[in-house]
Amino acid sequence: MVLSVLFLFCFFSQGYAQSLPAESQASLIQGSIADIDWVAGKLVVRSDDFYSSDEMIFVADRNTKIIKGTETISLADILQGDHVKIVYRSSLAGLRALQITVNK
Repeated sequence: MVLSVLFLFCFFSQGYAQSLPAESQASLIQGSIADIDWVAGKLVVRSDDFYSSDEMIFVADRNTKIIKGTETISLADILQGDHVKIVYRSSLAGLRALQITVNK
């Protein structure tokens, strides 16, 4: 009985782990900051792409590298209207910003 329960647990645990999506490859978007929430670490970016004028929401965390020129800056230094390039990955939590470059 114990062995059958253990077998079922291992079988379903393996299936669950395989069903989780792996992190995607990094992508790039360029656009302007439409809205920003410094406390929640969320940025809304309006794409510069003529064919895709959608707004996308990104999450920045403590691992996100934020650059302006040659300086590293904080999320609080980014303002609405700033033009940015964001390298990001799609994850279970949404679009995770890996690097944000603010144009001067």
